[in-house]
Amino acid sequence: MYEKANEYLQIAEDLSINIYGSQHPVVAQIYNQLGHISIMEKNGSDAFDYYESGLCANIPSGNCDEYGEYKSLPPYFNYQDMSESLLGKSLCYFSTRDFASALLYLQFCDTLFDRARKGITKLNDKITLGEIISDFTESAVGLCYDMYKRTHEIDYLKQAFYFSEKNKASVLLEALAGQEAQRFAGIPDSVLQKETDLRKYISFYTKKIAEKPDSKDEADFKNLLFNYNCSYDNLINAFEKQYPDYYQLKYNRKTATAEDIQKQLDSGTAMISYFVCDSYLAIFTITNSEFKIKMQYIPSNFTNTIKQYRRAIINRNDNNNTYKEVGYYLYKMLFPQKLNKQITNLIIIPDNILSLVPFETLLTGHAGEKDFNELPYLVRKYNISYSYSATLFNRTFPKTPTKTIEVTQLNDWLAIAPVFSDKNTSGLTLASRNLMTQLDKFNKDTSLNRSYILTTGNYINPLPGTETEVKNIFSVFDSLNYKSKVQLNDVASEQYIKSGDLNNYRIVHFATHGFVNNQKPELSGILLAQIQDTAELQYNIENYISKEQNDGILYSGEIYNMRLNADLVVLSACETGLGKIKKGEGIIGLTRALLYAGAKNIIVSLWQVADESTSQLMIEFYRNFLEQQMQNPTYSLALSKAKLKLIDEGKFSHPFYWSPFILIGK
Repeated sequence: MYEKANEYLQIAEDLSINIYGSQHPVVAQIYNQLGHISIMEKNGSDAFDYYESGLCANIPSGNCDEYGEYKSLPPYFNYQDMSESLLGKSLCYFSTRDFASALLYLQFCDTLFDRARKGITKLNDKITLGEIISDFTESAVGLCYDMYKRTHEIDYLKQAFYFSEKNKASVLLEALAGQEAQRFAGIPDSVLQKETDLRKYISFYTKKIAEKPDSKDEADFKNLLFNYNCSYDNLINAFEKQYPDYYQLKYNRKTATAEDIQKQLDSGTAMISYFVCDSYLAIFTITNSEFKIKMQYIPSNFTNTIKQYRRAIINRNDNNNTYKEVGYYLYKMLFPQKLNKQITNLIIIPDNILSLVPFETLLTGHAGEKDFNELPYLVRKYNISYSYSATLFNRTFPKTPTKTIEVTQLNDWLAIAPVFSDKNTSGLTLASRNLMTQLDKFNKDTSLNRSYILTTGNYINPLPGTETEVKNIFSVFDSLNYKSKVQLNDVASEQYIKSGDLNNYRIVHFATHGFVNNQKPELSGILLAQIQDTAELQYNIENYISKEQNDGILYSGEIYNMRLNADLVVLSACETGLGKIKKGEGIIGLTRALLYAGAKNIIVSLWQVADESTSQLMIEFYRNFLEQQMQNPTYSLALSKAKLKLIDEGKFSHPFYWSPFILIGK
């Protein structure tokens, strides 16, 4: 193997000397491969030299001394090759027990990725970079943990948490930081409007391409999308050059430390952050007085076990007790350390496939022959909420309401419920029919699930429970003199949603059909009143921008272009918490769009939900919430109490009914 690699190395070196000068990225790649071979064969000295050579080959001058004391990175050909060399040297230092140098090179690698991220503007490229960084993160977390085990120095444990946290939801966090930076960087309104318009163009053509048009239209759409993306990139680059405050605010984003999180937590709250690797699970537990880590081995079938668990919950005819067995098995795996008895609130930071698990359903003991209303669910012990990352929690979900929420003169509650009870609101628009065809979901919905599935012909399945739901909730708000409003039937339209009235409400509640497209998240959305007079408008971009074309579907891309002041958005619909899972970034779906639009807390669902039980759950949630006083709400407690009531009453005690809705927030 060495001989063949050295042969390629000689060819690459000859190529670089004859054509490119003394250095070339191909040479760096081969040196890195030789380093990897040496590591596997436990030849640390050779590995170190190869990685050092790979490092130098990636620098145009070939002079590694340019690093100096590594206070700044020199120019390089390829960040991915450079990161392999840096990580390789870290492994070499670790093998010689020079832990300080090993950590230093991990930090160099982290700095390298920060620089690479700043040079990328396109969303998909940023997400791809996140997947690359995830592979590095797995090695970095493992190395830091091993250093901690050998030295018992807590700083290495804190570094493990830092690396696990650094790449979680990083694209979302950067987008949120950039949006906030625009408000404080002194950029003229006219320029910001240009940025808003370009995002609408990009959203429109991205969606049109996802709908798989004919080849000619697709080529035209792609060409237009390319041009608008270039214009957007140029505008953002201009922001960064002409408005230095914007650049600083956008990129000087601090990753939350364990200490930062501890300052946010009261004595009754714990945060548990998970990092899923190929063979192990890193579990960080943080309270206001403790910070611990547990490295838990996970079997090769772990992903299949999670999927099996979801199927067992969704399948209400679980005759083989799969749910009970796997629920307890996963609890023991995911909660290997006992929490202090005074802890009553849990903030879960899931990772990868764990994002699909409602932790409330885990069983804290053997189920035996108990009925579903008697099982030891985790929700009986804790009020549970979720976030995509500890940094996002620290930034977006403070423990107490922000001053903005307290002083802003917002109305209290707004409900959107198309109901689809008549032909004026349930008859599919052209756009909706096209979408249904694309997603191949024309199946009869026999359980009144709040999906977008049709019952017959071209009409949407009516949701009578949504009308009962929002009217009952309204009566509770109204009886307490809160400012509330309900938009039913044809006034629950996309035109109304885009009118700006949603900005005036503290809580926005959607009770309707929802749908998710895991492969193409831009085609995920929620259904609104199907108003025919706007359905047949031609899809041209000028009409889209000037008249805000409304097709009865609020897509995720359109949500990104909204601006909300809501402290809570409730999506009382199907699958609204799902989406495409990306390593390092989490779920790409409606929840992220709402966070970007300004929502502080969100309640979403993890599968198709039933109409009657959902209505009952939501009514109980708001009743509990209002009993706590809206001025200082604890959404997780209100939601937990609503779930427990459904469990105890028996009719909807199966987890299928009460567990799909989770709280992203506080």
